Amino acid sequence: MTTTQQRTVRDVEQQPAVGEQPDDAFIHYDHIGHGSTPAAWTLSLTLIVGSIIAGIGFVAEIWVLAYIGAACVPLA
Repeated sequence: MTTTQQRTVRDVEQQPAVGEQPDDAFIHYDHIGHGSTPAAWTLSLTLIVGSIIAGIGFVAEIWVLAYIGAACVPLA
């Protein structure tokens, strides 16, 4: 039987515990999940632009524009 050895990893920074050697290529040394990726920015901009277009379409009663803007929200 083989067993896997577990290492203690700090929660916030995902760094190995003191005295451990980092041998895993997938350990992140920066804060994970701050949303500074191109995908996160694309999502945010699509939601903002879609909301603005839909808002203008509803106020001006241009229903095609309102539907196009509303379609951008689930697209994001």
